[in-house]
Amino acid sequence: MTKNFYVKTKQYFDTHQIAKNTVNVLNNIFTYSVFLAYFVFLVFIVVKPCEKTLYYILIPAISFVVLSVFRYFYNAKRPYEKWPELKGDSHTKKGMSFPSRHTFSAFIIAFMFLDYCKALGIVFLAVSVLIAVFRVLLIKHFVKDVLVSAVFATAIYLVFAFVF
Repeated sequence: MTKNFYVKTKQYFDTHQIAKNTVNVLNNIFTYSVFLAYFVFLVFIVVKPCEKTLYYILIPAISFVVLSVFRYFYNAKRPYEKWPELKGDSHTKKGMSFPSRHTFSAFIIAFMFLDYCKALGIVFLAVSVLIAVFRVLLIKHFVKDVLVSAVFATAIYLVFAFVF
């Protein structure tokens, strides 16, 4: 997306506060729902272990750490840092935009659910796409940040799906 896209998005949300608040609330609801569901899932598989219990715990944890270390050293600017006219009230974080950890985490968790229960995984994959869209609409990430996160999570899942 171009600077023009982000400028128009900001202008729209600046003049449509209800829309902005709705996207913020939905972003928070979906993000916290994914993480809460994964926590409940972890408790469930620890109490009632399955053959892939370690897989469901270690794959997201290790890949999250690898992604975070890469992101720390790469330290890409966020859209509102690159173009200061996009800065808003909720834009305080600096750097580490690429790749998006929210998006990556949502997708890798969705893939763990997909492996465990197809229907649940499909629901969480849809939620992950919405989280990615919201991260861009809220001008917290570039499109490439969320796309690379989704691709990385997909690659991790596919590699380990064939191993385990």
